[in-house]
Amino acid sequence: MTGMAVKEEMIDRSPLTEKRVDIPVTPVLFNLGFHTPTVCCIQKIMAEDRHQLIKSLGFLSSVGISMVASTLIGLAMGYFLDKWLGTTPWLTLGFLALGIVSGFRNIYILTARELKRQQKENHEDGEGQG
Repeated sequence: MTGMAVKEEMIDRSPLTEKRVDIPVTPVLFNLGFHTPTVCCIQKIMAEDRHQLIKSLGFLSSVGISMVASTLIGLAMGYFLDKWLGTTPWLTLGFLALGIVSGFRNIYILTARELKRQQKENHEDGEGQG
C-alpha cells in the first residue's frame, strides 16, 4: 500500500449546500533513519513488560506476606506462652513487637536482594548493548 493512491472522502458542509468531494491522497513516507518496529518487536517488548510486571507483583506480594506472617507468628507465640505461663499481656506484647521487627527485617532483606538482582540485570544489559 506504499505507492498506491488512497481516496479519502471529504464533506464540505456549508450552510446552503452539502456536497461530497473525492480527493486523492498519496501517503508520504519520511525516512528519518529510525528503525520501524515490527509486530514481532512490539510483541517482544510487551512480553518483557508483562514479565517485569509479574516479577514486581511477585516481589510485592512476598513482602506483604512476610510482614503479615512474621507478625502473626510473633503474636501467636506470645499468646500461647502467656496462656502457659500465666503472664497475661506481657509476653503477647513482647513477641508481637518481635514479630513486627522481624517483618521489617524481612522486608529489608527482600528489598536488598531485589535491588542487587536489578543492578545485576542492568549491568548485564549495559554490557550487551555497548
